[in-house]
Parts: sequence; C-alpha cells; structure tokens
Amino acid sequence: MKIIALAFSLLAASTASFDNDAFSSTRGVENSNVIVDIDAEMTDEIDIIDYEEEQSHRGLQATTKRAKTWIKQHNMRRQKYHVLWGGKYKPLRWSQSLEADALAFAKEIALDCKNRVPTNNINDYGVNSAVKANQRNFRSPQALLQMWENQLPKGYPKNKVMTQVLWSATKYVGCADAASPLGADKTCSVAVCYYAKAGNCAVGKFGNYSEAVLKAPPCSKACPPEVTTC
Repeated sequence: MKIIALAFSLLAASTASFDNDAFSSTRGVENSNVIVDIDAEMTDEIDIIDYEEEQSHRGLQATTKRAKTWIKQHNMRRQKYHVLWGGKYKPLRWSQSLEADALAFAKEIALDCKNRVPTNNINDYGVNSAVKANQRNFRSPQALLQMWENQLPKGYPKNKVMTQVLWSATKYVGCADAASPLGADKTCSVAVCYYAKAGNCAVGKFGNYSEAVLKAPPCSKACPPEVTTC
C-alpha cells in the first residue's frame, strides 16, 4: 500500500465522537486519537521560528509552513488560556525528533486507518492523533486546534486532547501527517503530535482541570534528544 507522508515539527485513553470526528489523547500506554484533515499543500520551506533559545539548536527548527502553522496555533491557545486562568504564558518549542516519532506512528496508523495506542512510546511522550477515513483532503492545523479547543467545556477527561495542548509543564512538540488510499477514490488521512514532557496526570489532586494545566508537574521524564533538560 502506498503511503504519502508529510512531516512537520512543532513541539491520554478516552474516545468520543463529534461531527464524524473521533477525539482522544494518549500518555504512555494510554490512547490519544483525534480525527482531522490537513492542508497538504502547506509544505513549502520557511524560516526558522523566531525563538532566541531555539536558534542555536538545529533540531529545534521549523522547516515547513505547516510546522509554523502548527506551532502558532498551539501557542495562540496556550497564551489565551494560560493568561485567562491566571498563569504565565509558556510557549511550546519545536522538536524534530518528536516530529520523527509522530511521523512513524502516523505511517503505522495509515496502513489500516485504525487509531491505536503507540506500542513503542518508550519515552512516555504525550500523544494526540487524528484519523479520518473517506477524506481526500487534509484539514488545516487551525481546524484541528479549533476542534480540540471546542472540547474544553466538556470537562476532564473528555477534553484531554486540549489539556495536553495547554499543559504548562510541556515544553516541546512535533507533528506529522500520513495518508494512504482506501479504494479508488477514498483516502485515510492521519495527523499525529507528540509532546514532551507529557501532560494529563494527577488532575484529581487539583480543584479543576485548568488549575492542573497550570500547576501540575510534567507526567513523564524524557526530554527530546535535542535538549539536555526540559
């Protein structure tokens, strides 16, 4: 089966349905799936994301328009909710190694178009994935992040996909796309984002999920290999 892969860097198991889209989020052995379409044309090279700390790390460079859009859409919402909930805005940074992990998992899912828990997530990264069958075009990162944001009012754990996006202690993210044909005129499209360190733990120890997002520690130990601490 031919698999088309589109990679981009950026830098959890319940499932629900919403407008024919399946949402979920994974940490470690948990499952994280969200259905999404991605604009496959946004793959031209772009300049490095303008983060001073990132400019000295080759593995922390955004190399495509899609990557730039993903990081922008994540951080727009992190800034919005971190400040709204009384915290300090902490932007995500880019990881090409997380991108590579996300791409490998996206390709695996695209083979049979079935969401699943990553079996080789030895670093216990946070994982958000999106799978949709019978869809010839990808949806944009804007559309995906908006769908996740729309889950917030449903409360935890139904909004686990978005709380991982917002988790203050998470510092790095990487995302990738893959697609494979389903018959003559249908396509399976997959989008995956990996997060380090993972979020979505010990939420019950706080008054509400927003407090956990701002104050809870990271939920795993491993940093992306490009950095020594995170």
